[in-house]
Parts: sequence; C-alpha cells; structure tokens
Amino acid sequence: GQTPATGTVNVRNIRMYSGTPASVTISTNLTVNGTITCTSVTQTSDQSVKDNVELANLDEIKNIFDNVEVKTYTRNDGVQGSRIGFIAQDVNSVINEDSKFQNIVNPIYSSGPPLLGIDYARLTAILWGVCKNQEERLRVLETNNTST
Repeated sequence: GQTPATGTVNVRNIRMYSGTPASVTISTNLTVNGTITCTSVTQTSDQSVKDNVELANLDEIKNIFDNVEVKTYTRNDGVQGSRIGFIAQDVNSVINEDSKFQNIVNPIYSSGPPLLGIDYARLTAILWGVCKNQEERLRVLETNNTST
C-alpha cells in the first residue's frame, strides 16, 4: 500500500472504534478545536513508567499557589461566553526555569503562532500539596490549642 501524504483532514460526525466503542488509541498528538465531552479522562500514572520518584518541593508548590490568581475572562477567538480559569503566562512566570514543574505550561501548535496551554490535571497536584500542607498546619494548631 501507499502512505498517504501529510496534511489536514476535516471530518464531521465521526465515530472511532477499536474493537469496542470503549477504547480508541491515537498514537500521535490530537488537536481539537472545540469541546471534548467525556465521562472520564485517565492519564498514565503507573509506577512502572516512572523513575527518580521523590517528594515535590512544598515551598515551590505553595509559591505557585500563592502567586497565581484565578481569572474570569471572555475569549477573542470565537469561543463564546464568560470563562473562569488561569492565564498560562501567569503560571509560567512563577515556575523557575530549572523547576520540575515545567510540564504544567506547554506550547500548543496549530495553524498560527504557538499558544501557551495549561495542563489543568497537573494543577490538581499543586492543590493537593497545598491542602496537605494546610492539614499539617491545622493538626499542629489543634494539638497546641488542646494542650493549653
């Protein structure tokens, strides 16, 4: 067979099945201009694909949390309605160049110049770290409060 030429394919109303409707594997980057609706998103996180595992720096996590504000905005690219979220440049500006958190902000390549995108799932780890830190601080305060 022949290998098709590289290019763009515009498809409307497509369903992809791989044996069953429950699983489809796409072995390349997928860019979607529109909404993705699903019942769940699962990212590979198995220990077998991870080396050099260590605790994240809680001071760096808290610095990101403390210095990035939630914003409301409207988009100027045709997406309608008010939105709530983060500005990628705000997040990027508080992550040091040598940080292990560099994978939170990533360039997105499309037909125009690259845009910055945020891995919102990784922001969950930031929140988790802040919450664990607060839980420890609350435990200490409660212990000190009952001791007096």
